[in-house]
Amino acid sequence: MRGGGGVQLRFFFVIVGMFLGFSEVFASDLSVGVGPTYAIPMGDSYQTLSPGPGGVLQLWSPFPFWCKSWVQLQSSVLYERFSVRNNTGIALNRMGILLGPRFNATVGDVRLFFATQLGSFVDSLLFSTGTSVGVNQLVFSGRVVSGVDFSFGERFGLVWEMPVMVLFPSGYLVWAPSLSLRVNL
Repeated sequence: MRGGGGVQLRFFFVIVGMFLGFSEVFASDLSVGVGPTYAIPMGDSYQTLSPGPGGVLQLWSPFPFWCKSWVQLQSSVLYERFSVRNNTGIALNRMGILLGPRFNATVGDVRLFFATQLGSFVDSLLFSTGTSVGVNQLVFSGRVVSGVDFSFGERFGLVWEMPVMVLFPSGYLVWAPSLSLRVNL
């Protein structure tokens, strides 16, 4: 077992060096976006929940250990609000974080993309009968995103996404189109 710590330490520095080198090479691929979304429940969840507004904050960065410009890491923070059908005094708020690879195909100033993300959400059921009572539940999620990224010069763009998300273990589906303003950092 002697010398094993030195091998592990060298491996750690190689990994850190690869990440830092990758970040420098694709620094122009680092972008942030923010915009509204409109979440529409699908399947069984459509029977109990009404569509509602929300928002999305996203970060697109170089994908670690993959030195190709057509692959990025997409991180998303989502907020969705639904009302319960036939009862306006109950609302379901959902906030979550998702992360996964995004694959790009660029044609002129337009970038077509496809992404898959995994993450988790906190569901909070709020009752408004004089006082608010919250019931929190952690759920896991998978999301498939397709969309178009329009570029307006070197710094700005408009990102239109058409994601479908499934929540585990319930299997509820949510379709939540969004339109985000993108800024290159």
